[in-house]
Amino acid sequence: MIKDEEAVLKSLHTYFKANLNANITLLNTEKNDFTIDTITADDDHFVFGGELLEIPNRMFVNFAIADINIKTNHTDIIQEIGLMIEVAMDNPKKENAYFKS
Repeated sequence: MIKDEEAVLKSLHTYFKANLNANITLLNTEKNDFTIDTITADDDHFVFGGELLEIPNRMFVNFAIADINIKTNHTDIIQEIGLMIEVAMDNPKKENAYFKS
């Protein structure tokens, strides 16, 4: 069971690292008109938001907590977490430029 936001991010990080390239390959096969490069599945390319002091000059996936909202009705507390996952891909038409999704 996942009990906090850090565990959620780590779980997503592990899932994306294991599965993103397979999905990129499926898209490339399905579309067959434009090839998207896969992203090296290591901790230099799959990063957590606080680790980025500057934007890397390579493709990467960034995981971060966008916001945390606490709601209460005086007896119960709910914590809503907004997560952000950014995938930055090479822009083949312009050197050192990236698409972000």
